Amino acid sequence: MKRKLGTTVLVLLLVSVLLYGCGSEQPDTQTAQTETATAAQETAAAVEETTTEPAQTAKKEKETTEPASQTTEQTTKSTQPSTRAAQKKTETRETKEKKQTQKKKSAKKEKKKETTASKKAIAQKYVGKDVSSLIAAVGSPTSRSYANSCLGSGEDGELRYNGFTVYTYRENGKETVQHVE
Repeated sequence: MKRKLGTTVLVLLLVSVLLYGCGSEQPDTQTAQTETATAAQETAAAVEETTTEPAQTAKKEKETTEPASQTTEQTTKSTQPSTRAAQKKTETRETKEKKQTQKKKSAKKEKKKETTASKKAIAQKYVGKDVSSLIAAVGSPTSRSYANSCLGSGEDGELRYNGFTVYTYRENGKETVQHVE
């Protein structure tokens, strides 16, 4: 019987320490803490009386056990709203982070599209001009391929960029931009 009371006192003290340590901003939690402390004091008094009056101990134990279980239930109920609020805050924060990440990705895609479109527009200005000046303006192509030309003794070239292709004609060491597509 002494063990049961000692365990009950220990559980009540742990609950009150946990509640105090969590620091919930809810006023119900403070009330629960006060009730827990009161129940712990009553339980301690009951333990002292156990050594002197065994007949009254059973009666006191019932009285102190019931408020302790009620206090535990109240404590659980008072911490549930704060837990839900914390979960909502976390979910809201995660949602905002996901949206920001998506915005950044879409901004990068838009910028890439604009860059590709602007590079293509720049390349179109170099039709009829030397390829080296085009490469200086737009950058190196991702791939190059050449084949014998059916129009003359030179070679037809394809310079592939991300999003467009530049067609060239190369003869006697000179390469000229023919078309951009």
